[in-house]
Amino acid sequence: MITLTNERGLIYNPKSWDEIEAIPGYVKGLNSCEHKLKAIIGSYDLKSIHCGLSECNRAHDKGYIAQTIKGSVTNIGHICGSKYFGVDFTTYANQHKRDVEEQFNRELLTRFVNTLEVLENEVVKLRKGECGADWIYKTSQELISIGKRCPDAVVREVLSMIKSESNTLEKIRVASDNEVKSLEMSQSRTLKRPHYVTDKLAIIRGLETLHETYDLKSLLITDLSENIKSFKLLKVDNLSHSELNHWAKWVKSIESTKEKIQHSMSAGMSLLRHSNLKPFIEIITSQEDISQFNKLLETLPE
Repeated sequence: MITLTNERGLIYNPKSWDEIEAIPGYVKGLNSCEHKLKAIIGSYDLKSIHCGLSECNRAHDKGYIAQTIKGSVTNIGHICGSKYFGVDFTTYANQHKRDVEEQFNRELLTRFVNTLEVLENEVVKLRKGECGADWIYKTSQELISIGKRCPDAVVREVLSMIKSESNTLEKIRVASDNEVKSLEMSQSRTLKRPHYVTDKLAIIRGLETLHETYDLKSLLITDLSENIKSFKLLKVDNLSHSELNHWAKWVKSIESTKEKIQHSMSAGMSLLRHSNLKPFIEIITSQEDISQFNKLLETLPE
């Protein structure tokens, strides 16, 4: 990979090393004692490139294209640059890196502007609809909200399963005499009464949609919708270096965010099914709460 600044200060990527050696003023074997650094006009990450300084000429992989005040140009390994040109080299190298990063980010954001409307429409499509993200989020929140449509016993169990990252619904109960005797025989020891056993009732699918990583409100509203609104107010050409970094980082994260949204929605649709949540009835002790939970189940698809 070679990155070079042309005479207009624009960044481009030469296809071969021959383009470097064709730069006017390029010299092999430049004597650093006879030259003072003017600028870093390029950088590279290649295999076995020999240092252009006469004092070195050793092969290296990473380096810079340096221009001197006299107009000479050569390539220098990053270690030799600091050794022979000191602080000036580090300053110019950092500036080159900053310029390249700035132009790359500005071009990225400029291209993104043309896809903004498509992304906005995608977000609307994901949120709306009979079983869209808005419905999935609102309905799934019932399962972790004390004092609402879902009985508190179920809410506490769901919260416990999320915390322990378990999808197995379990119920602890007092073991029968026969069960205790059977356990005592198999373990060759006397068990204390009452003895408790844990029954595995079901595997509950889709709990991931309730995990913080896959929170649909955060992903769709905070990360996408709100950032889209803010980005539309910007003028890319006027953004500072730090602003360019911030927005470029966000743009590059969008695909990952969309993948999380799709995963969360898929999990949510698995979670919010009558048959998937029905086993929770087994842990409810109050008939009133069972009736309340059944009303919630009736609103869900089979």
